[in-house]
Amino acid sequence: MTLSVFPYRRHLLSATVAVIGMFSITGCSGMFSGEQTIFIDGSKLQQKLDTRFPVNKRLLGMFDVTVSNPHLSFDPAANKLGTRLTLATPAMFGLMPAMKGNVDLAYGLRYEPSDHSVRMTQVEVKSVDLKDDKGQGNSRANNALAMLGEQMFQDYTLYKFTAADLEKASKYKYTPTTITVKRNGVD
Repeated sequence: MTLSVFPYRRHLLSATVAVIGMFSITGCSGMFSGEQTIFIDGSKLQQKLDTRFPVNKRLLGMFDVTVSNPHLSFDPAANKLGTRLTLATPAMFGLMPAMKGNVDLAYGLRYEPSDHSVRMTQVEVKSVDLKDDKGQGNSRANNALAMLGEQMFQDYTLYKFTAADLEKASKYKYTPTTITVKRNGVD
């Protein structure tokens, strides 16, 4: 990526992409000109992501969820990040027991020049495996959460560059372009 990005925004799954918070450029020289690529190491992205969890959120204005234990992965062939999370939901209105399990996401990142934002793209909920305390799953709930996640976060804005971000980028002659996933980090 050729611009700085600072800490994450809000909402349940957007916290999973707090990795955007690692796209900060420090110590850049004004002597650079032309196209520059900045590599952010995956271990640093994971460390930054870890500081954002656990997250407690209300989903659909109806029930609370706790998201924890993020684990970031990189898929350069698909140019996507992956995030595995632990999701816990309380019992709901006596209709569904408390559930806990893993959610696996895959998503690309793109820069949107019209509003100077970084957005999720090609969001896929690869799996939702929530189970109750007896180890029983609920396929309808898991499928519904998968569909909801994909719809809710497609083109979701993770970060909007501030005027200060854009000024800093201009000073170093950086222009936001593409974000490319590598096997152990992001360009």
